[in-house]
Amino acid sequence: PIVICRKNLMGVIVSVGDDQRMPNKLIKCPAKLNDHVIFKRYTGLELMVNGEYCRFMLWDEVFATIKE
Repeated sequence: PIVICRKNLMGVIVSVGDDQRMPNKLIKCPAKLNDHVIFKRYTGLELMVNGEYCRFMLWDEVFATIKE
């Protein structure tokens, strides 16, 4: 899973979990730590962590990575 501290539908990745295991292969997570991303509106689980709202989601729920 990916943990994102969010601002609306954009956020910054603060944690990245393990790669996804499929029956015949291992798929690497396309997002990296500190990437700015756009994600779906109603996805993941939102929790307050250390006074900041964070969204826990699977990496396939991220639409795009924003290049600066």
